Amino acid sequence: MSPTGYDVHTWKDLDGWFDQYISFQESVGCARSCPIGTIGADVTEEAELLRGDLRLFLAWSRGRLARFFAERKAAGELVPSARPEALADFCIAVMQGGMLLTKMKRDSDMFEAAAAQARAHLRSLRVRRPR
Repeated sequence: MSPTGYDVHTWKDLDGWFDQYISFQESVGCARSCPIGTIGADVTEEAELLRGDLRLFLAWSRGRLARFFAERKAAGELVPSARPEALADFCIAVMQGGMLLTKMKRDSDMFEAAAAQARAHLRSLRVRRPR
């Protein structure tokens, strides 16, 4: 079984989360997209049970990332205006879009650039502590 990558407890783990998806794409020649995203794109109106399962996975993955951001905020590492759920959504959207773009383009450069911008945005929300 492949690890989910959603065991995020540190900023380094979050960097690894992005890197894991980029590395996966490169390991398969950028020929695949996220299986969950692929299934979700093909769900018909009649497949409500499957849609429910996809929503459960999305809620779980969002929750794992949101918990990380909430913990960082509670620790005083994020600006008070940071919204953990919105940051989780942002990361998931970058990952899903990045995987799709690499599949279409057969190159990870756009994904890498988007992940770099996401990381820069997240760094801009971190509280700088005096040394």
